[in-house]
Amino acid sequence: MKRTRGVYGFTLIELLTVLAVLSVLTTIGISLFFSVGDQWRVANLRLDLSRTADNAFAAMRQDFGRVIASRRGGAPLRGEERYEEKPVSGAHPRFGVQRLESDVIIAPVEGVDPQSGLPERYAVMYHIDRSGTVPALVRTLGPLGEPAPAGARQVIAEGVAAMRAEFHDGENWHTGWDRPEMPKAVRISLAVMHPDRPWEQVARKAVFDLFVP
Repeated sequence: MKRTRGVYGFTLIELLTVLAVLSVLTTIGISLFFSVGDQWRVANLRLDLSRTADNAFAAMRQDFGRVIASRRGGAPLRGEERYEEKPVSGAHPRFGVQRLESDVIIAPVEGVDPQSGLPERYAVMYHIDRSGTVPALVRTLGPLGEPAPAGARQVIAEGVAAMRAEFHDGENWHTGWDRPEMPKAVRISLAVMHPDRPWEQVARKAVFDLFVP
């Protein structure tokens, strides 16, 4: 600072230094603002993906709560371990293949006919449909005993990229199930991605205990 005839003033170098410091601080502030904004958006996206998984688990929980024994329904619960290969964009054809878990579950359940009010038994199948632009977890109904139900179809959750089903026999977990008796529990793992930002994904897991009468 320079004093001239009793008046204090800043030199040009001091002013330039202050402006440079303010410029740096402003740049840092803007960067932090956008960084916080991006983190907030990512957190909201992940929260939405978690809600999608929760909705899928809620539908499964309702069906697993109505599972009936094979001696009553004439068909056992079945779980098939499946994988689907998806090319990775921009990667070498030899190495650019992503192996996705696409397990299938078919369970005999008992519900109530909404028109007659009488009990009805049918098979419900959960699987991933990759025919569209976004993979989706689908629930399909059909008569008991069919290899794969092909009746009423309902999209439970969009953006489900992978599903893994495991079955507990009372001692160990198994990746498939083809026994006549029911498993003690079913464990479902889902990978859910955002339709517009597929790199944003969450993995969720839920265990459903089966109390089969």
